[in-house]
Amino acid sequence: MDLNPDEFRDLIYMKLIRAKRYLQEYSKELPRYLMALRHRVDHPLSELHILLQQLSPDSNFEEDSLFTPSKIGITDDLSFLDLALNEIRTILNFLTEKKREPVFRELQNYDLEQKLAYIIQSLEEVKKRTK
Repeated sequence: MDLNPDEFRDLIYMKLIRAKRYLQEYSKELPRYLMALRHRVDHPLSELHILLQQLSPDSNFEEDSLFTPSKIGITDDLSFLDLALNEIRTILNFLTEKKREPVFRELQNYDLEQKLAYIIQSLEEVKKRTK
């Protein structure tokens, strides 16, 4: 991928917003009897929220107006959890393939990669519990 640093930063920011919104939708759809599972999703959600706050000074977007998930086009075999995991994994792949220049001033790529890997691990544990 050959994007200038500003475009790359905006792409990552938008994907983080989508991942957060997908997780929020997933959490809303969980039935009441799976309240413990909903609490397990809350931690990665808060991590994504913190990341977005840390990265927002560099972004030209307002988080609330950027993306609203809908069920149109989402098949039954895909869940919002799968979509969120896909977004986060894509960001992680982008960061590892990009040259080792810092994308965000507030957070070095390595720190961002570590945080994303932790979020992925947490969400994969949630996914295992839902099977």
